[in-house]
Amino acid sequence: ITMMRVVRLLRFIRILRVIRVLRFFRDLRMMITGILQSMNPIFWCSVLLFLLMFCFSLVLMQLAIEEIQHSIPAEQKDGILRWYGGFLRSIYTLYLSITGGLNWAEPAEQLVLIEPFLGFVYSVYICFSVMCILNVVTCVFVDKANQFSKSDSDMQALEDEITQTKWVMTLRDIFGSIQDDPDCNIDHLEIDTDEFLELIQNKTVREFFKSMGLEVHPDNALGLFTMIDIESNGTLSLEEFVSGCLKFVGQARQLDIVRMRYDFSQTQKDVTECLDILKGRTAGFNMPKANGPATVKP
Repeated sequence: ITMMRVVRLLRFIRILRVIRVLRFFRDLRMMITGILQSMNPIFWCSVLLFLLMFCFSLVLMQLAIEEIQHSIPAEQKDGILRWYGGFLRSIYTLYLSITGGLNWAEPAEQLVLIEPFLGFVYSVYICFSVMCILNVVTCVFVDKANQFSKSDSDMQALEDEITQTKWVMTLRDIFGSIQDDPDCNIDHLEIDTDEFLELIQNKTVREFFKSMGLEVHPDNALGLFTMIDIESNGTLSLEEFVSGCLKFVGQARQLDIVRMRYDFSQTQKDVTECLDILKGRTAGFNMPKANGPATVKP
């Protein structure tokens, strides 16, 4: 029985891992993980609110108890004892006042009837709690969720995959829009420079490239065509067009930078070797004089 429970638990964990990477459950996963990541801010938020309610409840309870010791109507006395009859009762009243469990005007009116200053203190508590602390706490939670969504590798991978898929589909549509025949197979279609420049003339196409981070306009379109024309045959296939445009998107990866440095060093080494060979072959020749032919050293 114990072994079967372990197997079932492992299956359940596998299901959770599958749900973790499915696009359909992306928002659910983000909310659950965001709640778990916010446990530390929630704890300190609770501590801050408790300290605030602790201070104000002591002040209100002490002043209210002193006031009800004088000759006041029994109804007012019962109202004060109902909301501020003890320390825990006072904290509970203040907690309900800022969480929507109580209309804060009711306990405030009881304080105003016996002493307007107590009503002012209570109003200061409501103003400071609702308009300051709770808004700051909300901002902290939102900022925490944004930091998590940016730092979460799985979430970022899903976002990148979705964005990449949308870009590929849009690039295919742009490439196929050059043909008027809807039945044409764009996988075997090729476009030349004139057709590419015609695409760039379209404002919608330029705006899409701008959304990808590419500033493409008719002046630099020919340079872009040359860079993505891998075979250098003057035409672009669908694969060259899509892969070439996507290469210009995003930040340079460390691997790309290292590869460029390696290619540059190899090119520099090859150029140096060629110069050495040329120097060796021309070492036996004398430069021609003004009125004489070049001579070769024996």
